[in-house]
Amino acid sequence: MTERDRARWDDRHEQEGKTHDATPALPSVFAAHEHHFPTEGAALDLACGRGQVAVWLAQRGLHVWGLDVSPVAVRFAQELAARHGVDSRCRFEAVDLDGGLPPGPAADVIMCNLFRDPRLDQAIVERLALRGLLGIAVLSEVDHGPGPFRAVPGGLNAAFASLTVIADGEGHGQAWLMATATVSRARASQGSASGGEVELRRARQDESVEIADVWLRSRAASAPAIPPPIHTDDEVQGWFREVVLPNREVWVAEAGGSVIALLVLDDDWVDQLYVAPDWTSQGVGTRLLGLAQQRRPTGLQLWTFQANTGARRFYERHGFAAAAMTDGDNEEGAPDVRYEWPGDAAGTTSPHRR
Repeated sequence: MTERDRARWDDRHEQEGKTHDATPALPSVFAAHEHHFPTEGAALDLACGRGQVAVWLAQRGLHVWGLDVSPVAVRFAQELAARHGVDSRCRFEAVDLDGGLPPGPAADVIMCNLFRDPRLDQAIVERLALRGLLGIAVLSEVDHGPGPFRAVPGGLNAAFASLTVIADGEGHGQAWLMATATVSRARASQGSASGGEVELRRARQDESVEIADVWLRSRAASAPAIPPPIHTDDEVQGWFREVVLPNREVWVAEAGGSVIALLVLDDDWVDQLYVAPDWTSQGVGTRLLGLAQQRRPTGLQLWTFQANTGARRFYERHGFAAAAMTDGDNEEGAPDVRYEWPGDAAGTTSPHRR
């Protein structure tokens, strides 16, 4: 967006903020369906404006990240959240979505009210958590006529055809859609259903304890091939909650409603790959590593301990080759080995550790 357009939006929000008090509320087209909105989890509000929708979601119990190109709108949104006592569950940032969605965890709710950039459609679908809810309302050509920012008849349903529609409508110059992600995006991208009831999906921010538990149990079960963690359970949970989930690409395998394995990607590094002890040797790790290779087709790197011969054989079976070894240049002080999978081109070689 040009600075001129940004300034225009700033002026608009400044004037509206002075003359109209914002009230937390869902857009009217969604009001009859508010029972579909969860009461916990993470929400992403795109083009959030002065924060009416975001604050409503926060009042419902969600943790909301609101994005808008206008710093003035963001200021009003922050003030609205504070007035209604939900500022601890709201984060607002001035972001130009012309550059795409900023990195972040999977969202249980994504809202787009009177905003749509078709370039973001796929990114929105991929950002939804399994069973995540999308609510989008846009200007439409139906009952109005063509326009540069108006959706063509049936355009929203076609753009989000991979989701399951809950409710939708077109007319009087507006189109809207509520839909949910009932199929794991990762499983769909793999093109197979190996693993049966096991689903791969993006992790949610509120799953840090469950993910850390899988990590800790897997590490304990792997002894003595790998050294025990040097951090307490609480420290590991805090690390996943405060560092890993907010800043890295995290996937989990889920079965029976429980997390059974985890994959953490950080740039071209497989930062973490762990499977719960009672789910090893059942193809879950293979599916997660295959997902990593699909997500990073130009190459991957990872560290593992030299003594962990089972993990080393696993990675070598999947095309990784040892590239370097150390005598223990890690926080556990145990000899390790860096593996590379070249993909279409070799990755970088800088060390990357927790």
